[in-house]
Amino acid sequence: MSRTRQLLKRTIPVLAGTVTAALLLAGCGGASVNQAAAAGSSETPCGTVNVALNAWVGYTANAAVYSYVAQNKLGCTVVQKDLSEQISWQGFGSGEVDVILENWGHADLTKQYITDQKVAVDAGPTGNEGHIGWYVPPWMVQKYPDILDSKNLNKYASLFATSESGGKGQVLDGDPPS
Repeated sequence: MSRTRQLLKRTIPVLAGTVTAALLLAGCGGASVNQAAAAGSSETPCGTVNVALNAWVGYTANAAVYSYVAQNKLGCTVVQKDLSEQISWQGFGSGEVDVILENWGHADLTKQYITDQKVAVDAGPTGNEGHIGWYVPPWMVQKYPDILDSKNLNKYASLFATSESGGKGQVLDGDPPS
């Protein structure tokens, strides 16, 4: 599969999910569905939306698409707030957070804020499918078969060197420490 097709295969579901979430958000503008349809969405601003911005690239990409659609298609004022996952949820109760775009298996937070406190609702999946773990491009595995053994990573450190890593490899992972 070509690189472009792979990108589209991953991007289209994310965009579809994000647009769906944005359309759900439009329903919060105060008008009934019939009034909003008659007036046209561009004439019914949705107000301010506070979006939690968690610190990983997939989430940041989701937030960028969501924010663009909310601002440019729905007339919202979007305020992105850099928050950790757990702190984001606390904002539902205070009104400081309106949208969290990804929930990575926090059943405890879902129960607390959706089921018990009823200050948030689950709007459904965004369409992206996350996987936590190591990723090694297939071409690297083919060229360096023993790279999959973590004991051999230092052997290949030069392949991952950056101008900031001082000739050593670089690992990109998870949330930066708070």
